[in-house]
Amino acid sequence: NGLIRQEFSLVLAHGGPIGAGRVRFSLSRPHNPQKCRSSNRFRRHFSRERKDIGRAITSEDERRLLDAIKRSRSAALLPLFVLSIDSGLRASEVRALRCADLDLKWKDQVIDSGILTVPTSKTDAGAGRTVPLTKRTCAVLTLWLSRFPEADSASYVFPRHAVGFAGNKRIASVHDVDLSHPTGQWKKAWKIACKSAKVSYRWHDCRHTFITRLCGES
Repeated sequence: NGLIRQEFSLVLAHGGPIGAGRVRFSLSRPHNPQKCRSSNRFRRHFSRERKDIGRAITSEDERRLLDAIKRSRSAALLPLFVLSIDSGLRASEVRALRCADLDLKWKDQVIDSGILTVPTSKTDAGAGRTVPLTKRTCAVLTLWLSRFPEADSASYVFPRHAVGFAGNKRIASVHDVDLSHPTGQWKKAWKIACKSAKVSYRWHDCRHTFITRLCGES
């Protein structure tokens, strides 16, 4: 069981349809079949793993989601979504990001390229991994980080904040920023965006989308 749990953690840290298959293979071919067959806990674990398989967001649905997110009352939802779907980070990993975890190259006051290092993860293998930033992630982070000129290396990339609306166009503005604490959950904003886009996805499907596309390119 210890070996199974260890492989389970390592595979989930790297993800991917191939990884998911390895998880199911490990659980279905235990070292002690008789013991595991008689274990209700094993059967419940196996059942949950199979039912919790995510699905990739299609290109068309991603476009619709981006349109809906741009109209969202949440100023953070766009950079959160683009970063997540282009990096495969879990929600908890995104929330834990600090400015020190970003190695950014600036050109003419715009982020030209960069690499992020995952500070903490639900698995030991996941912490410390590096992920290059895509061009569109660089673009949304340029705009997002410009909202926090007083941020330093210890500040959270997505800090706790409140959102207000100004002008006739009701443009979202960020205020009451606390750089020393991470932002809260964005489940409500995500559900509203999904409803507006007429799609149904979990936030974790952003990670599944990244892994699926990565495997498709390899």
